[in-house]
Amino acid sequence: RGEAEFQYEYQRVSYSLSSDKELKSFIADPEKYIPYLHGCDPVALGNDNRVQIGAIELGAAYGNRVSFFASERNRAAFLKAPQRFSAERNTVANTQ
Repeated sequence: RGEAEFQYEYQRVSYSLSSDKELKSFIADPEKYIPYLHGCDPVALGNDNRVQIGAIELGAAYGNRVSFFASERNRAAFLKAPQRFSAERNTVANTQ
């Protein structure tokens, strides 16, 4: 859990960290710490062009990033073809 005094906004999303040390580490390299799409479900975005928050309990790693999914179905679709959504990742990441 984060504290209000250690908040940092990155790509229009506010992150709350728990200490000054964590805040400094986060500021130095935010991409190291945030989930892909700030936790939005890449399958919902890729298949339905819909932004939907994923659940941390439904996370999956691919490459050096973690993605969260809104449903088991979306997580399963991602795990079957993660490269499909990683190609979309590059397109989305370049437009932010």
